[in-house]
This record gives sequence, C-alpha cells and structure tokens, in this order.
Amino acid sequence: MVASASVFGSDPLIPIAPDEIDQVGGFTREGSPVFNLGKGVPGEEPPQELLQIQMTALGYSPPGGKPELREVIAGYVNDRYRPNKKITADNVLVTPGNQPGLALAAEILKSATVFVEAPYYSQFRWPLRLGEHHLYTIESRDHDQPLLGASVIGNILATKGSPVLWTSNPRNPDGAVRYGEELAATYASVAGAGGVFVSDEAYSAFTMGVPHGQPTSLLTVLNDLNKARALILHTASKNFFAPGARIGWILGPSSFISRLIDLSESHTTPPSLYSQVGLLNFLNNAAAVQAHELALKQIYNDKRQLFLDKLATIDGVKIHGHPLGAFFVAVALATDIPSQDAYHFSRRLAYERGVSTIPLNYVSEFYERHIRLSFGAKWAEIDVALEKLSQFIRDLKESVG
Repeated sequence: MVASASVFGSDPLIPIAPDEIDQVGGFTREGSPVFNLGKGVPGEEPPQELLQIQMTALGYSPPGGKPELREVIAGYVNDRYRPNKKITADNVLVTPGNQPGLALAAEILKSATVFVEAPYYSQFRWPLRLGEHHLYTIESRDHDQPLLGASVIGNILATKGSPVLWTSNPRNPDGAVRYGEELAATYASVAGAGGVFVSDEAYSAFTMGVPHGQPTSLLTVLNDLNKARALILHTASKNFFAPGARIGWILGPSSFISRLIDLSESHTTPPSLYSQVGLLNFLNNAAAVQAHELALKQIYNDKRQLFLDKLATIDGVKIHGHPLGAFFVAVALATDIPSQDAYHFSRRLAYERGVSTIPLNYVSEFYERHIRLSFGAKWAEIDVALEKLSQFIRDLKESVG
C-alpha cells in the first residue's frame, strides 16, 4: 500500500521552548540524574585508532579538507556502496560535522522549493530557515506506512519549480528506511521532476532491521555521481561513535562539490586537522574499520531487539511504522494517557521521573502525541529508563482512574 500525502505550507513548526532542551536532547531537571531516552549519539566509545593523532597536525586545513583524507573517504565509500561505480576525491567535501554540511547544502540550493519529509530531524529547520527557500513539509498520515511512495513524491515535486527532496535515510526520528527498489524509484521520481535529492545518511551504518543485501544508501542507485542530482551527507559522529570529533563529509557531483568548497571558505571552516588526521589513521586501518563495523552491528542488533521487545510490554505506547534503522523509535501515546500533548508529557516525565525524551509535536498536528525514544545509550541505562516510563504511564492513568 502506498501512503497518501499531506502537504503543508511554509514553516508549519511549533516552537519547543529551546531554553529547556538539554544539549544531548530532551528535558532535564537540574541537579538530578537523567536517564536518557532522547540520546542522539551512540553511548559506546569510539575506535582507539580514531583518537590517535599527530602533534604535527597543528596547521590550517586546505579548503574542502586534506586531499589525502578526501581520497581515503572516496575509497571507503567505494568499497561499501559503489564497488563498480567509482567516485574520486573530487566528489568529497570534508565538513566540521553534519550540521555545517546541512547548512552548506541549504546555501547552494538557495531559492529552491524544498520539501522536507516528515517526521524530520528538528535541526533540519535551521539551515533552511536561513536561506530564501520556499519551505514545505510533506508527510504520510498512515501510522503503518510512514514513508511516502515514490510516485506520490514525484507528483508533489512536479507541482513546483526547482524542487528539492530533503530527507534522512535511515530517518531520524522514527527509524524508517528506504531501501532497494523503493529507494531507486524515489530517486527516479525526484530526478524526473527536475529535482535534487538531499539525503542525510548520518545513520548509514545502523540498518539492523533491513533485509540482508538490500542497499540503503542513495550512492548505490546512482549510475554516475557526476551526473546525479543528489547530495549525500555522512558523519563520523554516529557511524564511528565520535560526536566530539566534529567531522563528516558531503558526497556529490564534482561540480557541486567545487561550488560547496568555495562556499565553505566564507561560511564555515574545515574540521580541525586533529580530527582529520584521526579519521585518516582510522580509515587507513582496514582491520580496525572491519572490527568496528562488526561490533557496531552486533551491539545494535541486540539493543534494537531488546528495545522493541521491552516497548511491546508497555501499555499506552504504539510504535510508529516499522523502525528498521538508526537507533530511534517514534511512539504514539494512547489517548487514555492524561496529557495535553507530547511536549507536556515529555516535560513531566523528565521533571518528575528524570527520563529524557524528544517530543515530536514540533513536526505537525499529526505528531501531536508522538515522542522519539532512543536506544543509543548503554543498555543498563535504557532498561531503567523504560521501566520509569512504564511506571509513569501507569501512574498517570491511575490518577484519573
């Protein structure tokens, strides 16, 4: 079944009291421990090879990143996604994390009509608001089919000039994943409408629920990256457990990358040479990369299954769609839970029980009673947090029972 679409006008966003949001996501209560179900980064330690830097890495970085790092990233990406469709360093721009990469992508597409697929990562809105974009949200309103079909997206984009599909895959905040034929069909629909596909693949290593062998990266469906109408973003923050390194990269046609490098000189700075050398050392160590990737898959396969099993025992929450990737699950709060909306539920949960979550009613009215839960933290912390969440829901129901 193909989900139907809803299209909203410019900037249909609800402010969520930013002064009350903790830097790691969600509400906090000062002076009290917070059990973090809102965590946006993995709780595991990064590979040691990534931390091995040289004291000679004290100079300025060339625009776009160290040439040898761009070459190594191209090789890493080729090995994983494009074994028969080679890209080069000219297709790579090294960025100081994902946020600056998103800002550069937004800047190069200035004045375009941007369709942001909901539910979306809250930080998508900031770089797009800074430009002159005509901004729309598109979403499925089917809880069981949260991804819009390729033909639906193509029809929507064809109604506007210079359209851009702006999404993440795997998707933050609900773990939805486009893969295989559906991913290829979606790109074809975007390109057929004369559009550009911006794919934030920050969680590209976290595809635990996707059928084995099914491709999930937009890179796998592009015959010639230099002729593609696409920008793809990756980061070390999630895939390599290294948010503090503040390093990522954008992949795209060499013509786009050249313009992005020119833009980056006036809009941002490259990541520190410390981070670039650390990433270079790690990616050059094939055994370390393989060991890390195997460990990641095992850890997050296990955590995902434990998390879903535990959620299934909590009365009052319903899993939204089919979370196959990232380490997030969106859940709908039952109508018999006495709470005005997700914002007020999350606020009380944090202040009264010390559990941090992310309310999703900033997305649209459809997500008014949805929250994002994360299994990025260590399992012992997650287990306690879910018990507290379950008890909090029981107590709320009993308070009006």
